Amino acid sequence: MEPLSRLVSRLRARFRRRTRRKTIRPAPIQLIDDPQRPLGFEHLEPRLLLSITFSGFAYQVTDLGTLGGPTSIAKDINERGQVAGQAETAVTAEFDAFIWEDGVIMPVGGTGDNNITEAINNNGEFGGFFEDATGSKDGFRNEGAINILIGTLGGTFSELQDINDVGQFVGLSENGSSNTSAFISFDGITLVELASQLGGTFSAAFGMNDSGHVVGTASDGNNDLAFLYVDNNSNQIVDGGEMTNLGTLGGTSSGANAINIRGQVVGFADTGTEMHPFVWQDENLNGMSDAGEMVDLGTFGGSDGEALDVNDFGQVVGRAQDDRAMDRAFISQNGQMIDLNTLIDPSSGFTLTAGHAINNKGQIVGQGMIGGQLHG
Repeated sequence: MEPLSRLVSRLRARFRRRTRRKTIRPAPIQLIDDPQRPLGFEHLEPRLLLSITFSGFAYQVTDLGTLGGPTSIAKDINERGQVAGQAETAVTAEFDAFIWEDGVIMPVGGTGDNNITEAINNNGEFGGFFEDATGSKDGFRNEGAINILIGTLGGTFSELQDINDVGQFVGLSENGSSNTSAFISFDGITLVELASQLGGTFSAAFGMNDSGHVVGTASDGNNDLAFLYVDNNSNQIVDGGEMTNLGTLGGTSSGANAINIRGQVVGFADTGTEMHPFVWQDENLNGMSDAGEMVDLGTFGGSDGEALDVNDFGQVVGRAQDDRAMDRAFISQNGQMIDLNTLIDPSSGFTLTAGHAINNKGQIVGQGMIGGQLHG
C-alpha cells in the first residue's frame, strides 16, 4: 500500500498541475458560518483515504446543527451517515442525546437531566445512558423509536457503550458487590457480567465488533489494562481464560476503546513516561498479546493521546497532543499519523481536537474548539 505521506504529496501535486491548466473557482467549505453547531468531518471520496477537492483540502466540514446550547459532541457514525451524539440544551449545563440524519438533528429525549448517546449501529439502533441530577445513570438502547432501559448487574447504575449490527451491546454497570464491572448482552436483552479475569475487581467494556469480540479496560489488582474478550467456544457464557491482557507500551496501564472486524484494537497505553495511542493486532493468531503486536502511534510532540476508533480498513482516529500540550484530532493508517487540522480549510476557524469515530466510507465525527468553546 502506498505510504500515506507520499499519497498526500502526489495528490496535492496532481491538484496543482490541474489548477495550472485552467482556472478553478474554489469550492466553499459547507456551513462554517455558525460556530455554535456541531461538526462532522466528511470524507469526500469513500474508498480513498485522501481526496483533494477543488478547494485543495481533503476534508470538508459539515455542520450538524444544535439543540439550543453552546456545546455539543458527535460520538459515532454508521455507514448510512447517521450520527449519534449529545448537545447542550437551552437549560444551562444539561445535555440531550441526538441523532443527525440528512441535515436534520433530532433530540432523543430521555428520563435524565443529561441524556447521552454513545453508539449507533448500521441498522439505526443506538444507545447510551440517562443521568439524573444525583449522577445516577440508567443505560438504554433505542429500537424503533422506543428507548428501552437495559437494567443493571444488580447495582444502581449502568451505561451502554457500544452496539453491533447483530443487536448485541456492551458497557459497564455496578454489580451486586458494589463493584463496577463490564457486561455483554449476547441476546440484546440480558446483561451478562464480564468481570475482570486479570486479578482485580474493576472492568468496563467500551467497544465490540460484529463477531461479538469485546474490548475495554480491566484491573489486575494494581493497574487498569486494555483487554480483549472472545467467546472462544461460542456458548454465550463468560468462561475463564477468555479475557486477554493486551499489555502496555512499557508502562503500567492501558485501555482499549474500539475493535474492527479484522480484530484490530485501538486505545491508549502508558509508555513509562507518557500515554500514547496504540493499535494492536494478534499478528500470529495465537490468541495472546506478544511483543511487538501493540504499536505506538505516537503524538504530535506532546505527552498524551489516545486512539478512539478504527474502521474495517484499519484507518484510526483519535486525539494526540502537540508540543504545546494542545489536543489535535488525527487520522492514522499503517502507523502514519496526520493532524486533521492540516486537511481542512483553515478559514473555518476551528481547531479540531478529537476524532471520535470513523466509518468505512471514511466519514469522521468528532469535536473542536472555536472562539474558546467546545463544539461537536
